[in-house]
Amino acid sequence: MIGLRNLTACAVCVLAVSTTAATLPQPLVEWDMQNWDAAGGFLPNTGSRNTESTGTRLVPGTATSNWNNIPEESYGLPVYHAGGAGDGDKPYLSFDLLGYLHGGTPNASIFSAGVGYTMIGYYNFTPDLWKANNTGISGQQATSSQNQFLVMGGSGPATGFSSWTCMHDSTGANPIVVNDTITSILPARGEWFQLAKVVDMSPEAREIRYYINGELAMTTPFDPPAGYVFWGRDEYLGTIGNDGGNSGARAIRGLEYSYYAAYDGVLTDEQIMAHYASWNVPEPATMSLLALGGLALLRRRNG
Repeated sequence: MIGLRNLTACAVCVLAVSTTAATLPQPLVEWDMQNWDAAGGFLPNTGSRNTESTGTRLVPGTATSNWNNIPEESYGLPVYHAGGAGDGDKPYLSFDLLGYLHGGTPNASIFSAGVGYTMIGYYNFTPDLWKANNTGISGQQATSSQNQFLVMGGSGPATGFSSWTCMHDSTGANPIVVNDTITSILPARGEWFQLAKVVDMSPEAREIRYYINGELAMTTPFDPPAGYVFWGRDEYLGTIGNDGGNSGARAIRGLEYSYYAAYDGVLTDEQIMAHYASWNVPEPATMSLLALGGLALLRRRNG
């Protein structure tokens, strides 16, 4: 389960939860495992772009079609874990066998080209992390000419991780793709972590920023020509290992997945840290101790 973390956090983090977190915009797409319908086996989108009538619910798949002759018994539905009672644990899905999640309607970009976007997810990669073939987290895994939050190439044990950022000209042609290798910034296996990606298209930035557990970890320039737009498949955001007609080929195991959100806009450093801080809120009694300890530390420093 996702247990309590960062118990040595100072009062500044506690204050961030009650201030900046309250100003977070509503995401366009939000998949929060606290809303998992265990009986129905699906997760509704609680973001503002809620078009469930067209299929934007995450639904688990068990397809066995694949490109690597993997035995059928290797596939199975992800397992829902409800989390702890009062101990800070969060609900999550675990992919103990090869599986995938599918939801959304393709070919409908939801991001503003002149502004950019933000993606935030909470995951745990276990030592057993393994994929059938080129598995993606977020976005229909079918072509490199799209926006993908996190991609694991090849088949077999997952050792390399990348993130794709893509824009096309106004006709949907001539894609410009940045394929960032982010393996080195990810935590060790078996550790829950927040991954945040900000594509900042403002004139003074024109860059891609990656955050781990609220902290800036990597920055890459991204400066497409004027008139370029985000294009296609973006409404699949949050999908795990789906490629449409041959989803078994993109299945994954050894992944634990608790939350994903996509924003049509650029979240600030403070908002990303507040998002992480709010996700790690301990029990009220522990929060009070942290706040008192942090204030005491500040008094000692200022004394």
